[in-house]
Amino acid sequence: MKNKKIKIIKAYNLTWHDLETPSDAEYEFLRQKFQFHPLDLADCASPVQRPKIDEYDHYIFLIVRAPYYEKEEHVIRALELDLFIGPDYIITLHQGKSATLNDFVRECRDYQEIREKYFQFGPGFLLYEILNRMFHRCYSLLDGLGREIDKVENQMFKNREREIVETIAGVKRNVINFRKIMKAHTPG
Repeated sequence: MKNKKIKIIKAYNLTWHDLETPSDAEYEFLRQKFQFHPLDLADCASPVQRPKIDEYDHYIFLIVRAPYYEKEEHVIRALELDLFIGPDYIITLHQGKSATLNDFVRECRDYQEIREKYFQFGPGFLLYEILNRMFHRCYSLLDGLGREIDKVENQMFKNREREIVETIAGVKRNVINFRKIMKAHTPG
């Protein structure tokens, strides 16, 4: 099956399939080509509230949630990243755009030296770099929240009460969202 929505990157003996906002046709392709468990594919097709990992004989299925900032609404939301990891492949599925993930896909696709660096040691090494980049992005979100708090502190005594209350409510909501997303990854 030749599908333009599936970005495929190959190097050494490793293939990375990246699917952004997959359709029923892409899920059917994955079911037929890789024989993934139907419940795993169902988890990919609908949002899951908690991270998870399932191990099978021929692959590992992983759901990760990472915070991202939605500029239009000024709110932190959770991006769900679904991953299938096999002996010679990684498949990433995500609803909507992830600039961090899309940039890494593009780098791996366009630059041989990047492919060589991250593909030569197998799927575990590539998985680590995908997750590292996704969660490294969290620090800039926290920096942004810090700047918003500094802004509120600076405005507090300038008779801008309504604007301050709205900003505080937005910052509070974002801190709570960030904590919920990250707390889901802690055991227990």
